[in-house]
Amino acid sequence: MAASIRHAMLPASNVLRSHFANRRRLASVAAISLSASVSAAQSVNPAPIAVVPMIDTARALSAMSTLEFALNRPLGADDGELVLTVGGVDVTAFVERTGQGLAYRPTFAPIPAGTTEVVLFQKRGARWTELRRLLLTVRTVSGFTHIVATPSATFGNKGQVAEGRSRGIPEPERPIYQDVVFNGSLQTVHERSRFTLETSSAYVGSSRREEALRFNQQQERAPRLDLSDFRIVLRAGAGRLTIGQTSFGESRQLINGFSSRGASLAWARGGTRLVVGALNAAPLVGWDHLIGMDHANHRVLGASIARELIARRPGALTLDVTVLNASMLPLNGFRQGAVLDAEQSAGSSVQLSMTTPGQRMRFAGGVSRSRFDNPPLDPQLTGDTIVRAVERESRGARFVESNVSVLQNRTVRGVGVVNLGLGYRHERVDPLYRSVAAPLQADRQIHGSDATFAVGVISGQAGWSWSRDNLGRISTILTTRDQSNSMNFAVPVAQLFRVKRATTAWPTITLAFNQVHQRADGEPSGGTFRPQDLPDQLSTNRDLGAQWQFGRWHVAARRNRSHQDNRQIDRERADFAAGSDALSVGTELGATADMALDLGDDFQRSEERAERTDTRRVTLNTNLRRGQGASLVLAVSLLHTRPPAGPTTINSEQRIELTQPLAMWRDATGGARGQLFVRFARSTARLPDFLLADTNPMARISQRQWAVSSGLNLRVF
Repeated sequence: MAASIRHAMLPASNVLRSHFANRRRLASVAAISLSASVSAAQSVNPAPIAVVPMIDTARALSAMSTLEFALNRPLGADDGELVLTVGGVDVTAFVERTGQGLAYRPTFAPIPAGTTEVVLFQKRGARWTELRRLLLTVRTVSGFTHIVATPSATFGNKGQVAEGRSRGIPEPERPIYQDVVFNGSLQTVHERSRFTLETSSAYVGSSRREEALRFNQQQERAPRLDLSDFRIVLRAGAGRLTIGQTSFGESRQLINGFSSRGASLAWARGGTRLVVGALNAAPLVGWDHLIGMDHANHRVLGASIARELIARRPGALTLDVTVLNASMLPLNGFRQGAVLDAEQSAGSSVQLSMTTPGQRMRFAGGVSRSRFDNPPLDPQLTGDTIVRAVERESRGARFVESNVSVLQNRTVRGVGVVNLGLGYRHERVDPLYRSVAAPLQADRQIHGSDATFAVGVISGQAGWSWSRDNLGRISTILTTRDQSNSMNFAVPVAQLFRVKRATTAWPTITLAFNQVHQRADGEPSGGTFRPQDLPDQLSTNRDLGAQWQFGRWHVAARRNRSHQDNRQIDRERADFAAGSDALSVGTELGATADMALDLGDDFQRSEERAERTDTRRVTLNTNLRRGQGASLVLAVSLLHTRPPAGPTTINSEQRIELTQPLAMWRDATGGARGQLFVRFARSTARLPDFLLADTNPMARISQRQWAVSSGLNLRVF
């Protein structure tokens, strides 16, 4: 009875081993029986060698597993010899003969991890016959079936080897210098039968402290070599765990793509997706705070669940619910100088999206509710002063977006294919609405619509939007309204008129028009606003362009005019106008060179002061190449500015840059691992002499400066 109980309590692994051992014994008996049954015939005409592998290929093997094979009969003198290769390596010298079979025990070297090919050959003289080929999945010593590591490292050098300047120009802080920069990364993949582990990390370094990644945050304490990004991702079944740099949130007005260090867990099955995230409240870099959850009052906690309500058609109707609890301390970040106050918010949102088959109709909408607070956690603001606590406020936000394809690939006789799509959007953010993880402008409501169309070869867009603030209609606050209208077209003239000959002489014309009207809605009461202080401005912008393509030559012309109409009381003449006319001509001389010439004539005019400034510019760029090798860039520009009064200003720049790939050291693909460049830059200017402006208004001075810089990029691996 006890023995029966012990047998019933054997681990599952022992039962499996017993099962596979029985299979090997049965296969051996079958092979021996087959050999005995044909032994008489073999003495006259031996049967071909047949192999029965005694290996369970349905599961991953360890790197030290024994590879056994059973033969249907013993080898005869005319059968030659058997050769066994494992992972492309001949291991025949380490094979043991086991009666009517053979075995390989990898005591000399483990079987290569991952997918390993095992082949058994019969060799008779110079003739090789493949008897059996197997693909084995082999675990590493740590149990992984596949490991891949992809490192990269690039060193760079940038410096200035010489410079000069005319008298009167201050000497730069570093006239001659050489700096070294480093960029590196490491990505790994570890696979097992039930899960996959992925890691990635990125590193940046600089020999100059002022260019260190966290210099703005730590100044002289900033490390020269720093960790810019790292991530660990564990995938198992329908779940994914991310630690390190991660992102969370798809709620437009609560938290949308918020990215920082932390952890997130995502699980998806069927039509349901659940995501939970815990992140630092600000972007982080460096070796410190790897998980990002060091401060209890400086974090973002959230969870979202999305459900496909029509499982058979994903995307047809999706419901997403998100909850958030976030707080932020006034801590300096590596991107920003400071957070001016401590903040806390907690809220939730519900979003619904719908699409019809073929995407002809799309809808997305959602509502959010957030409770915001400024807790007294900043002694730099309060000090020893007794302040009144900010009252917590719960406010809401909502949005709606919809699009419909009214006409889709509709053929109209005499016109061609017609497409028309219409869209509408609405967004409202209540006064005092605030979410730590979603920077929004509160107290604002927007309506908008747009149309996208294509009529034959003509395509274009049109849009309209309207917005207002002071949604609470507080009489002492200025209320402003904005309205904008826009439209643009693209017309290929040759195709429009169905030109068959000399089509390159006809351009593609583009037209664009935009108008924005910003104005006050009434005058606030109880304030200091005067009628002339109330904004009322109409801005208009018009743009006309044409492009030609003549083989290797391309030509583009553009004309732009803008006008700012000030309609405030007593300021009707405070208007501004601007314009630009440009011409660009370029060509490609095969793979050896390309050139581009740009000409421009711009002006700015003040109607109130009756002043006009004209600027003319010329730019020439030439790029000479030698196959995939060296390249030479020549660039010259000239800028001529005529102010309303006084002498004109002339600025010019010249640049010569030589780039040479390092061909002596190439990678596995034959590409160069590095690149060297040398650049000469020179600039000149003829400016008004302000020291002599009182006695000689037309006096000018000349200034010149030049520099020779160099650089090197070298990819180690």
